[in-house]
Amino acid sequence: MAEDLDDLSLSASTLAALQQFREESASEAERFARLQARAEARFDGNPDTESGASLDISDFKEDWQLSQFWYSPETQDALARELLSQDAPVSDNASHSPLRVGVLCAPSVYPRLLANGGQDVWVFEHDPRFRVMGRDKFVQYDYKRPLDVPRELAGTFDRLLVDPPFLSDECQVKAATTARFLLKKGDKGQRGGRAIICSGAKVRELLLKLYAAKETVFEVRHNRDQLSNDFVCLTTYDSTSPAFAPRPL
Repeated sequence: MAEDLDDLSLSASTLAALQQFREESASEAERFARLQARAEARFDGNPDTESGASLDISDFKEDWQLSQFWYSPETQDALARELLSQDAPVSDNASHSPLRVGVLCAPSVYPRLLANGGQDVWVFEHDPRFRVMGRDKFVQYDYKRPLDVPRELAGTFDRLLVDPPFLSDECQVKAATTARFLLKKGDKGQRGGRAIICSGAKVRELLLKLYAAKETVFEVRHNRDQLSNDFVCLTTYDSTSPAFAPRPL
């Protein structure tokens, strides 16, 4: 009854907007429930084509409060291909185990890594919805606690994509701390892990120092070009792909 009285005190336009919001929220909840069912079917090896269909980032609505802005499909594909590039030995050991690849606060690339043949791909993300995509390779991540990740993952990643959610120095520094913790160390004759870092151009100088990285010519684009601020893409290695060539000084 109290809700009804509150609704009566609102204007017709406000009531319509409220009703639309309620309907969209209910629809989103139903859609995500179906998404969870699909994910469980896929992980359980269900041969049914529809139930076992691959998940896509379009299945996840962006949460702007979490600073979620998905990359454009072209950017997703390019980053996934670069992360899985085999221009270097697949592994530092004789077993030739697959590349271990992680995406840190960049979940829109995760499905493309799987679609491009990634076998040991991890997603580090604050949003728990992505557990349905990564399951046992999902790590709920809070940049404010940069080392609050499984200890057994320390120094095990061959490739890492990092896109800190916020442009503050604190967020950038703490994300870099996590990246250093996860990447393989380049010592004892072993090839160290490689990182690709995407973030706002305003933190370029800080990123260059944090990662000892180089800015590339790669142009980071987002869906519907939602962001007005310029982005940069840096790498901690020299890519053989012209798309990720160093930007001329």
